[in-house]
Amino acid sequence: MRIHFQSTTRPKKAAKLLGTASAVSLSLCQQHVARACGYRDWHDLEQRAGQLAAAPGTPIPVEAQVGVTAELSQQLRLPAGDVLHALVSARLFGAEAPDLRHVIEVRRRLFEQVDLPPARRGEPGWVVETKVRGRNPQPAIIRSRDGAVTLITPSSDATVVALSEITNPHQPLPLFIPLRLFLPCGAWTEADGSEVLFSRDYCPMWRLRDGRAPQRLNPWERISHQSTRHFREETGINWGHPNLEAEAIDMLESRGVRTLPGLVEALPLMIRENCGIDDAVKRLAKRQAGRLEPVA
Repeated sequence: MRIHFQSTTRPKKAAKLLGTASAVSLSLCQQHVARACGYRDWHDLEQRAGQLAAAPGTPIPVEAQVGVTAELSQQLRLPAGDVLHALVSARLFGAEAPDLRHVIEVRRRLFEQVDLPPARRGEPGWVVETKVRGRNPQPAIIRSRDGAVTLITPSSDATVVALSEITNPHQPLPLFIPLRLFLPCGAWTEADGSEVLFSRDYCPMWRLRDGRAPQRLNPWERISHQSTRHFREETGINWGHPNLEAEAIDMLESRGVRTLPGLVEALPLMIRENCGIDDAVKRLAKRQAGRLEPVA
């Protein structure tokens, strides 16, 4: 599918952001963006910009967004989540104010198609539903099976249950992105007044400054701060609240956050390498330090 543009402004911005993330030259990133969007090369995109362009704000189908992101991830050897963040930030897919729920769905499908090969029934990566006495059922991802079953749930990276306490479907349930990986639980205030949103595991997610776009932070970064504020400090986090995710998304969007934090990239490591969030973040940092050179 070819994505039509009214001008080259957004593809140029996408290429620039991808170049920053990958240390690849701008010209090479432009070529990759053009090909991923259905053009022969950057010159072809430039010549056709403005022809048959969709009306402003017309969304690009999810399948096309997944395809473009997956191809650029492969060509630039960048995590699909980093590529998606760059493309959404550049508004490559049309929306002036991208819907975070839509971005979550695109990333979820990328996890299924790019990062996590299909799991066998009952094996790590397989999605089940809990049936623990006295608790509401919830979706869960099998992390390991060694006697008991270790699960990744929306709120936990290591919920241990007996095999009898899960429903193991014959047909795969849809993968989900655990809320714990993108729910802000508080904010640090830095010396210049900037706020840094952090997760339940005190991983930095977003730096917020007045008049500037939110800055996506690496989850292993150390943040020097002057004060700490916890959200829901009096009541704590009610992980079972049916509207918790919707409230988190609304709060993030109200602060200008329209993509997912780098912490979400821990999910494949948690499943493939059977580790918790802290260990997964350490491995992400090592992977970042030893990233391969991109394909020419």
